[in-house]
Amino acid sequence: MITKKLAIILLLFIISNVLFLNINVSNADFSLDSIIKGGKSFLDSGKEVNQTINEANLKSVSDGLFNSLLLIASSIAIIIGIVLGIQFMLATVEEKAEIKKAIIPYVIGCAVAFGAFGIWKLIVSILSAI
Repeated sequence: MITKKLAIILLLFIISNVLFLNINVSNADFSLDSIIKGGKSFLDSGKEVNQTINEANLKSVSDGLFNSLLLIASSIAIIIGIVLGIQFMLATVEEKAEIKKAIIPYVIGCAVAFGAFGIWKLIVSILSAI
């Protein structure tokens, strides 16, 4: 029971650190006039015919999102693997059978998660070459 609580606390700690890792503080003006002007300029920029996509900005956002999600997935996989390993070492024969049943979804989940990251990187690599 203590290991589950410890794993949850550790997971929440890691997620909170990842979420607050890239905090950008800005001195934005939140007055009603600036919000309306920003909205109008956003709508006017959509009406322009020669609008192009900023590839560098899109790549940096994609890379940042990829790295953040990969860090979260890796952290969760490592924590769950450690918890399952400790439980397996300390368990009785009957409990070991239950833990072995829990390892199957863990391995499948890891394969799906990291396979998705591999597919994402592959698609980004192929599309950036076009």
